[in-house]
Amino acid sequence: MHCMIDIETIGITHDAVILSVGMVRFDPFSSDIDKSFYLKPDVDAQLAMGRVVDEDTLNWWAKQKPEITEEAFNGKGRISLKQFVKDFRKAIANCDKIWAKGPTFDTIILENFFKSMHEPCPWSYSNIRDARTLYDFADHTAPNIDAHDPVSDCVIQILVVQQVYKKFSWLKLQQQDKE
Repeated sequence: MHCMIDIETIGITHDAVILSVGMVRFDPFSSDIDKSFYLKPDVDAQLAMGRVVDEDTLNWWAKQKPEITEEAFNGKGRISLKQFVKDFRKAIANCDKIWAKGPTFDTIILENFFKSMHEPCPWSYSNIRDARTLYDFADHTAPNIDAHDPVSDCVIQILVVQQVYKKFSWLKLQQQDKE
């Protein structure tokens, strides 16, 4: 099983405050999309431990759809940082590969978060996969439906990954038929 991760933050640096995390398990070789997880770690606790808020990112959030911004910033469903670590580990427990749309944002910020919590990273560097690279192989750009809702973003990214895997599987079968 693979897992797509998408995070929403209040910054773009490795130590940015995390607003929410979406994770969706999936099989890249089929159209199967499995269980999804949505976690909102305590923002005040992150600030207390020294995580960073970026003014430009706050200004960017102010220009997003009000319902998406409200969900990202409200306190409803926020959990302690220790509970976040526990729930996050449980969510990705059986995932062999960890996907994100770009390996230098979501996974780097989460790795830094775990380091800040004095917790080991829940994946090996060799298990990270980049969905953005596969976008180059897709026939079209993924739709931007419910942008900045991390679970919806994961599903959109998964659909592109599955599309590319299907395309490569078909090409591989075609090549085998020629041989």
